[in-house]
Amino acid sequence: MQYVTDLIANIEEFPTRWPASFPELRHEQGFWQLYEKARPYSMVHATGFYNAYQSINYLKEANIEGAIVECGCFLGGMTAFMALVRNELRLAHPIYAFDTFEGFPEGSTDSFLGTPVGGPQYAIFREAVQANILKVVGSVDRINLVQGPVELTIPAMPLENIALLRLDTDHYDSTIVELKHYYPRLALGGVLIVDDYGLYNGSRKATDEFLATLQRRPLLNRIDHGIWTGVKPG
Repeated sequence: MQYVTDLIANIEEFPTRWPASFPELRHEQGFWQLYEKARPYSMVHATGFYNAYQSINYLKEANIEGAIVECGCFLGGMTAFMALVRNELRLAHPIYAFDTFEGFPEGSTDSFLGTPVGGPQYAIFREAVQANILKVVGSVDRINLVQGPVELTIPAMPLENIALLRLDTDHYDSTIVELKHYYPRLALGGVLIVDDYGLYNGSRKATDEFLATLQRRPLLNRIDHGIWTGVKPG
């Protein structure tokens, strides 16, 4: 059995992980301090972290209540980061992080930038994620880890109100379930973040397919090579 810590790609060589690559954000010391705490436990680049940072600040400014939901949390770095921002802003929003905590369902496949890819499986690493969050945040208060395939766990957990919905499970089958069940519960003015819209065909297909069913579609904007985001129109 493979262990997730054995297969983490070394992405520190990418400039998109370096503060020096973003001179326009050099005065955002509060952001960079939180980023450095959570960065070792995430594959997300600084652009994605800053998007989450701005989004949670927006929730406070716009007085948007509800849960912060992340579907696909991997090692918990982004979950921990969003908790840090929430706590710093003294918000009460509960956080729900959904993951199998053992990689992709066996046999799952997709297309990454046009290249067919599989989904790796690992030994269960839920306890490692909880330990990572505790190390970064100092507490797991109001942070709920939900284990299992989202196709099963999300229908069984009908959250009443969602303020921020961040999707990072890459593949079609999981992403379409997340959107069908949780986008209708996203507050008006709430934030939708699709982490791999620009990279995985399944993520893009599910998002486009679902949004095409809406009378009022959010305008999705590109954050970086993978992340696209929008606000639910009122």
